Amino acid sequence: MKEAVLEKSPLEVEFEQALPYLPAGEAPWVERLRKRSFERFTQTGFPGEQTPGWKFFPASKIQETPWKLFEFPLNARVADLKPSSLFAKENYFSLTFFNGYCLPDLKSPHSEGFIAASLAALLKNNPERFENFWGHRPVGGLGAFEALNGSLFQDGVAIVLPQGFSSLNPLHLFSLNHPLNHAAMTHPLNLIALGPRSKAVIIQEYAGQAGVCLNNTVTEIFLDEGAQLDLIILEREGAGSFHLESIAVHQASHSRFSVSSVFLGESSSRQEISVELQGENAECQINGLYHPSASQSKNIKTTITHFKPNTRSVELYKGILDGQGKAAFEGLIAVKPEAQKTDASLHNKNLILSEEAQVHTSPEFKIEADDVRCKHGSAIGQMDLSALFYLKSRGLGDKEAREALIYAFQSEIINAIPVESVRTAILGLLSQKSGLGDLSHEP
Repeated sequence: MKEAVLEKSPLEVEFEQALPYLPAGEAPWVERLRKRSFERFTQTGFPGEQTPGWKFFPASKIQETPWKLFEFPLNARVADLKPSSLFAKENYFSLTFFNGYCLPDLKSPHSEGFIAASLAALLKNNPERFENFWGHRPVGGLGAFEALNGSLFQDGVAIVLPQGFSSLNPLHLFSLNHPLNHAAMTHPLNLIALGPRSKAVIIQEYAGQAGVCLNNTVTEIFLDEGAQLDLIILEREGAGSFHLESIAVHQASHSRFSVSSVFLGESSSRQEISVELQGENAECQINGLYHPSASQSKNIKTTITHFKPNTRSVELYKGILDGQGKAAFEGLIAVKPEAQKTDASLHNKNLILSEEAQVHTSPEFKIEADDVRCKHGSAIGQMDLSALFYLKSRGLGDKEAREALIYAFQSEIINAIPVESVRTAILGLLSQKSGLGDLSHEP
């Protein structure tokens, strides 16, 4: 009797065909990492809408789509793509990614004394340099999309700052996806490592046209003692696309990490952030703003773990929901037994502008220490009618009064962004998305 032959899934076929051509395929540890990651993916499988942490996200649509990897864009040029960026005219160090691949740019900051370059190129020329970061990466705890990234990553960026180095200008990472005539996916893998007492500001801008594509990005960040990193994320990808992002941060003593994420694209997007405060006096601040409208969905999942004493974390996400927009927020702060004197706060607030919008919010603490100061909360509400009436009684029209209240709601997130040009650009996008007037001035 013949044994039944199991048909391979389209992703399994894609992985087997792509493996010989993916970056650093000749390095044994990279190939082992890819194969272990894909085994983890097949064991985990795609999450469903009933999977914890995946409420409202249309993961089933990703599973049902016959994805193919983007091919290297031979004819793409940085000069042609830069005008698509909101920061094309700014004096930033910049790396441009088109359909997941880093394009050569003579303005990349090698001469400034630190590494900021294509991960694929660096792995090809010197893979052993990165083996300490990823060669022994435990894949058993990876989620489905993180494991898929670990098996299929084509490129990404490696940013390494030496001890005591301070970048005077922000580093701008511009990623533009241009959909093809078939469903295409990209899996950027990014490494950011700051040496002791180094400082940097990094802007990650994601843009794209309407079309069926999947951007599944994984970023790992290592902050040595006293290092400081401000990360700014702006997502504005097109309708029909899926944006998934996983960020893992490892902080040593006296390090400081902040991230400001703004999701204004027409894509269905999901962000996962995991921060480990592994040294005393480490600090992190996580801020985010999401604005789903039409039938868009935005999912946020965060985990901050305090391992050592005298660590501090502040987390605030705000949502503005309109149309049939959906959002889900799940935040967890864990305080381990040794982490005495922890100071932590976690809040999620949502402004509902339509009757059809939906939001699920779940902030949570797990505290195993007894000398801590921790607080958390969530809020869901509509436009404050009394405040709206008050502003209209002072001479503002209905549109201007709504504009003022929306501005006041989101200003706490925008004002925390440490780069003025980014704040101005985001306010412009908010005004377009809301259909209101100019939000770039205080009412």
